Amino acid sequence: MRLFNFRTSKQAIHFRVLLLIVILLFTTTMPTIAANGDIAGNLYYTDIVAYMNEAPITSYNIGGKTVIDAEILNWNYGFDVYWYADTRRLELTDKGGQFCSLQALAGDTLEQIKGKPGDIAGHYYKTDIVTLLNGKEIESYNIGGRTFIVAENMKDVGYDVLWDSEKRTLHIAMENDFYKFNTDFGTISSIMPGKQGLTEASLYSFLFP
Repeated sequence: MRLFNFRTSKQAIHFRVLLLIVILLFTTTMPTIAANGDIAGNLYYTDIVAYMNEAPITSYNIGGKTVIDAEILNWNYGFDVYWYADTRRLELTDKGGQFCSLQALAGDTLEQIKGKPGDIAGHYYKTDIVTLLNGKEIESYNIGGRTFIVAENMKDVGYDVLWDSEKRTLHIAMENDFYKFNTDFGTISSIMPGKQGLTEASLYSFLFP
């Protein structure tokens, strides 16, 4: 008759318990790598009103940054927006002229805000889509299947991004030189970054006193 070895059995149980603890510790302490489509964080409602070329545009708050809908820039805000599925690339190209549709100027393109500033509006997701603004890569997020870009980062692509803390507004516009001349005093243009520049009349009087 085969005798039951209590000591060996007890050692085996201890070994299995120890092995299970090691496995649990390893799996819970491993760094989590977020895959494409995984939730990356919370999206918040904001009382900041963002303007693109003087027309309001849908915006949210992510970690203190203002994000705007990149895909709606097509037509309504004077951009060409092209999606390349084979390379997972979204290209935004400003056509110039600071164009806005009547719908955009009237605020008809804005999403209806259903929460108070600071409330969670939803989630944003990891994306493998590369977003290019005028040929330069810009930080972007997936929100509800649409691509949003960080408004403040548009200044790195040549835009004026002007924050008004009293009015809680963020104005975004591209410098647009209608009149540009090289003189002994330097380059004179009708529109200067961040402020209204010389008008046609004042430019004429400056050049021809």
